Amino acid sequence: MVNQTSPSAGIASPGLRLLAAVGVAAAIAALAYFFALGAPHDASSGYFALFGLLALLLLWLVSTVFAGDWNPFALAMGADNQLSTSKMQVLLWTACVGFVYATIYADRVLTLGQVDPITKVPDNVLIALGLSVTTAVAAKAITSSKVAADPAHKEVAPAPSYDPAALVRDDGASSASLTKVQMLFWTVVAIVVYLVTSFHDLGTIANCNTGCSFPDIDTTLMLFMGLGHATYVGGKLAGGASPALSAVGAADDGRTMTVKGSNLGSSGTILVDGRPSTAAVRSWTPTAVTFRLPDDVSVPQSPTEKMTVALSVAGKTSPPIAFGATGATATPQRSALSVPSAAARAAHVPAGMLPGIDVSYAETTRIDWDAVKRQDLARFVLARATYATYAAKNDENFVRNHDECKRLGIPFGAYHFFVFWEPGADQARHFLQRIDGYGGTLCPAVDVEEESGRQGTADEMIANLAAFIDTVERAIGSPMLIYTNQNTWNNVLGGTDAFAGHRLWVANPNDDPNRPPAMPRGFPDWTIYQYSWTGTIPLLGGGSHAVDLDVLKGEIGAITRGAPAAPAVPASAATAARAPVVKSVVYDGIDKKLKVFDDSGEAMFVCDARNDSVADNAWRADAGCPPGSYRLAAPSANDPNRPSTDGNDWIGEGRWFVPLTGIPGHDGIGIHGGGTCTTPPSSNALRARQGWCPTMNCIRVQNEDLARFVQLPLDGKPIDVVQSEAP
Repeated sequence: MVNQTSPSAGIASPGLRLLAAVGVAAAIAALAYFFALGAPHDASSGYFALFGLLALLLLWLVSTVFAGDWNPFALAMGADNQLSTSKMQVLLWTACVGFVYATIYADRVLTLGQVDPITKVPDNVLIALGLSVTTAVAAKAITSSKVAADPAHKEVAPAPSYDPAALVRDDGASSASLTKVQMLFWTVVAIVVYLVTSFHDLGTIANCNTGCSFPDIDTTLMLFMGLGHATYVGGKLAGGASPALSAVGAADDGRTMTVKGSNLGSSGTILVDGRPSTAAVRSWTPTAVTFRLPDDVSVPQSPTEKMTVALSVAGKTSPPIAFGATGATATPQRSALSVPSAAARAAHVPAGMLPGIDVSYAETTRIDWDAVKRQDLARFVLARATYATYAAKNDENFVRNHDECKRLGIPFGAYHFFVFWEPGADQARHFLQRIDGYGGTLCPAVDVEEESGRQGTADEMIANLAAFIDTVERAIGSPMLIYTNQNTWNNVLGGTDAFAGHRLWVANPNDDPNRPPAMPRGFPDWTIYQYSWTGTIPLLGGGSHAVDLDVLKGEIGAITRGAPAAPAVPASAATAARAPVVKSVVYDGIDKKLKVFDDSGEAMFVCDARNDSVADNAWRADAGCPPGSYRLAAPSANDPNRPSTDGNDWIGEGRWFVPLTGIPGHDGIGIHGGGTCTTPPSSNALRARQGWCPTMNCIRVQNEDLARFVQLPLDGKPIDVVQSEAP
């Protein structure tokens, strides 16, 4: 087992830290004294800035003594162990004003011999300091009230993180927040201008004899900064990521439903067909809600009937998700775990397959494993052990689940939830430490899905996942299972076949193990099929809980530790075996997405896209790609070696151009890359992801998305263009 240490573990005793601080302070004082003796005493000299820096060093030493953390940015650490935007701007202003004051005072003492302090502080300086503190206090109060109402509102990292991304992102978000960026921008601009102005007027300020005034802050900058702070606090009041639903399914009774998604909090209101419902909640976690509809609610009885489900959490309502087309049948089949006898269940599970379950932290109450064994509800179990490197997200029942399955002879394996924003090798070490002695008899698995996020290019994410898998496999001497779904694998990892030799645990919840799953590209076949999120499992003390249902193809030996890896498939052969079948393409100008659908109706490719010819969300009849149904032509390659001229298509479009044909009155419209319109010879012209600029009639995507898009068979395929109404 590896012992983790705190950042200040090198100097554990407060007394030792204080002694070290006194020693460093004495060295600083001696350095300043001897420097002052030999330095020229010119009131306009910038060397006095040294004394401002010495003051900041003393501030750092004081914070180190009392906080026990040598990192100066520990002063801006929030209660969630992430850098706080509001605390950071207080720290920056405090350091700025302290630096300027120490610089001016040293100038006065060493140049004029005046030891009296500067007594007049301009109103703008006081307002800036007061504004920064008020914003921090207000942000803390708003967040505390939201956490009190919903403990899941803000996730606490297991250890302090100095990732600067937290300064510009809202909690749980993967992209920058405009309100945070705006406040930090004007704070930094105001501080830089204030420092430049202070040094410009250094001589005049230092030579002041009476009524000496501190440097002032420009009033215009104060107004901009005030607006930035007001926007930030307003965003805090209205902030918090909105709930989003990704899937919905019903259990065998047709009324017990489970919805999965993100930012679901720990409580809220269930809306059915747009109206609040009195549904009985069985469980509510940030990623899944299970409830039973009241008897007076009519549920879909055929694939043609539909109902919608939405969740309202902390004043925010998710977009509704439809249920009925694939989630309901005229005669609902019983799920595997609802059938009491193995003989009856054998008729439900396809021949040659074994039923199993997978459990995670969502099963917060303890499972009655004796009942599971007695009723023959699972022939194998896969349980989540870890999430990234966050010890706080380890499943608290993992060890008990292992011990109970071992006692009852139920084959057991562990899985890890993988995230792309952390190094794979670090996650592997965390996983291995957690399963040491509790890994069970089955091959371990790694879970890669939508919540795994994105970090870097597809190639970089593939390499990061490979680092995790290689580290674990070398340690345990057994191949791993890979859990994923079609959308995640194809859209995030580009349908890579780099892992074609690994066994696939495919997720495609449709409540029917007889229905073939939607396959991610890059895998020749599946080994485990997660076909339902709406099974039930008995709990100690009575009652039941929702659980995921799986089937294993073949015998348990196929996934037992030490079993040989799946037959390796050469990259070219794997790609050919799962060649994409493109049915149609849609540009959704409302959601700003380009979507490619296969012949089963599944979205096999989705990426961000833009068609803003005039301004954001402004399509008009005489500008932009008009709404309608057209055809795609084969992609044509742009030539990056030709000059960037009107005769060369290589003008901020990326390497490829996919023409749209059949648009009356419009020539030269197509799909291309180069989000910001950066043109050669700029080195940024081929950057994977850029910002956005007006598309000038064409549909624009990011360069890395374009590279994946043109690999699909597009020539002659239909494309529907959907636009918002003209203003």
